[in-house]
Amino acid sequence: METLNLDSYVMAALSFHAIFMATYLFSAQNDRTDYLKLLGCTFIMLVAWYSSSFFEAVGAFNQYPQLISWPTLFIPLLAPSLYFYVQAISSPNKWDYRAQHKIHYYFAALIILIELPFTLAPGHIKVLQLYHMTVEPEGPAKILVTMAWISTALLLLQFACYIILAIRRLVNHATRIRHLFSNLENRTLIWLRNYLLLLCLLWGLGFSDFLDLPNQYGWLAHVIWVTTFSLLSLRQKPVFDAVEKTSLLTELAATDTAGKQGKTSLPIDRRSRIAEKLRRAMTADHLYRDADLTLRKLSDAVGVSTHHISETLRDEIGQNFYDYVNGCRVAEACTLLKETNDTTIDIAFTVGFNSRSTFSAAFKKHTDTSPAAFRQKSD
Repeated sequence: METLNLDSYVMAALSFHAIFMATYLFSAQNDRTDYLKLLGCTFIMLVAWYSSSFFEAVGAFNQYPQLISWPTLFIPLLAPSLYFYVQAISSPNKWDYRAQHKIHYYFAALIILIELPFTLAPGHIKVLQLYHMTVEPEGPAKILVTMAWISTALLLLQFACYIILAIRRLVNHATRIRHLFSNLENRTLIWLRNYLLLLCLLWGLGFSDFLDLPNQYGWLAHVIWVTTFSLLSLRQKPVFDAVEKTSLLTELAATDTAGKQGKTSLPIDRRSRIAEKLRRAMTADHLYRDADLTLRKLSDAVGVSTHHISETLRDEIGQNFYDYVNGCRVAEACTLLKETNDTTIDIAFTVGFNSRSTFSAAFKKHTDTSPAAFRQKSD
């Protein structure tokens, strides 16, 4: 065994952390354990990843080369597990394993089968691949090492495809929720999209040794990613957990239909009447002051279906629900900034915003200036 260095201590700590997270997530009791178990599967794969890095760092693979490839044999299951977690956390339905999900594991199984002969090979053959084939293998050994390289290339391809699928789903999710909610706090999942991109970087750093590239501080990126990902994923609840399921599914169908450009079922005069009804509800009843105003609440208040409201917002007003409500909030905020001495944060809460940052971003979007600059100009 080699002398323990900083990398080995870090990889050991990350392995134990991933074990703790997986154990906690699988034992957690919740109304919806689907996303927790999928997240737990992700951490199990991270255990395999970091334990392999630890064994290499401490020289275990040099002393016991027969161990090479065993810890990471099932790493191809990481990408599907992470993608299914993204599905579960952004879906109104509880995630259940279905027949169509099998296809996601076929490619992972193919990679494992290609890697398996190398995993079962004698240790002296595995060493050739570990040290990037500094000694040219011959005969059956060359075939086994080549298969290991092929499985690695397929693993990179699989990982890239699933990251693209996951980010695409998160982008669509971010668009969809703007048609349903006026408060996007803990709903956008932007943090998850950013961490998927960071995971791509870590994956690249993981293969820097494989490609013989310099990687002096890769361990720091791993520590930052794993610890913060753990904290944020534990805080994140399913986006649609607090919304009544039946009405939510109806609203999602309505917004999806309304989102198809060129397809409208409402006559122009009908859309105009609904738009006027929405304006009256906002100006007279100040519905936007409800920080948790949703498309369903607005529908119930004005007596118009969610589908027709979404269609009217798109075709008549030219905004989604989120921007429309925030526009009404900003309009009143402008009046209060001119006519009162209330603080900016007090005004933000009064008109329906739930944080200073959200208020500032919305105000900037609708007025092209900041609340402070707007007040200064009005004085």
